[in-house]
Amino acid sequence: MTPEAPRSYTEKEIDRWCEMLNKSAKTVHHFSFDGTDFSAYHEAEKFVKRAGFKMGSMCEDYPIALSANPNMEYIGKWRNIDRTEWNKIDGLMISTNFRNSHVAVVFYI
Repeated sequence: MTPEAPRSYTEKEIDRWCEMLNKSAKTVHHFSFDGTDFSAYHEAEKFVKRAGFKMGSMCEDYPIALSANPNMEYIGKWRNIDRTEWNKIDGLMISTNFRNSHVAVVFYI
């Protein structure tokens, strides 16, 4: 994890998702792609799970929803999450290419 890593997304893109969800980012963590398929994604996934969050499924280059609610049994992929469910999202994993690029994890709580 290196905050100085070149990124495939921009801070503006992170802000756009925050604005869409009407939430403010409390913390943002950046994970670097090391040349191995899904390397940044796997590091971010480990980090998210160690932090006690549950993850939704990957859906193309859309964000992956995160929840800190221990009672939430399932989080759908982004295109299956209804706007009425956005208030249940406690964070996002963002990348323009989860296979071959850097990843940001944004926590709202």
